[in-house]
Amino acid sequence: MNLPFLALPILSFLAFVTSDIRAETYRYVMPGEMIVTVVDGPFLASGHHIRGCGRGPTCIVDHAPPLVGPGRPRDEIKSISISVDGLTYALDASGMFNTSAALRNGGIKRIGGYCYDRRNCAFRGRFGDNGRSYVAEWVIKNGIPTRTVLSPSMDLGWLFDDNPAPPKYE
Repeated sequence: MNLPFLALPILSFLAFVTSDIRAETYRYVMPGEMIVTVVDGPFLASGHHIRGCGRGPTCIVDHAPPLVGPGRPRDEIKSISISVDGLTYALDASGMFNTSAALRNGGIKRIGGYCYDRRNCAFRGRFGDNGRSYVAEWVIKNGIPTRTVLSPSMDLGWLFDDNPAPPKYE
């Protein structure tokens, strides 16, 4: 019995399963017993709107150029979560690509932050690899997480290096 019509669906399924298996989970306990968890894995084009990647210098992923240089991203942050006093918040990780080498080498410790209480917090971090980086910042206000910054600006990178936690207001 010849079943070549099954080859493509089986290969597609195996690619999906294999990519999930290759995802890595990184955890870091920050001062104050806040736990940050980052799941990083291969970039899957099927999960994004892609335009122009591989055909010239312009690559658009989800309607914006990737922050970490030209071409299609190699990997992406699948999720970032922060656990504080029994509550876990999923932070926006969209558009955060090419971080796996930095995360493998201790980059998760480049995330800092604090909480006023378990429903009001602020966090920031520096991400990227191969000499290209970007910064992100999130605020959790009344239990609702919002990403307030996602930028490749070198000025912001230096600011975040000098001040790993966002400003704390009294």
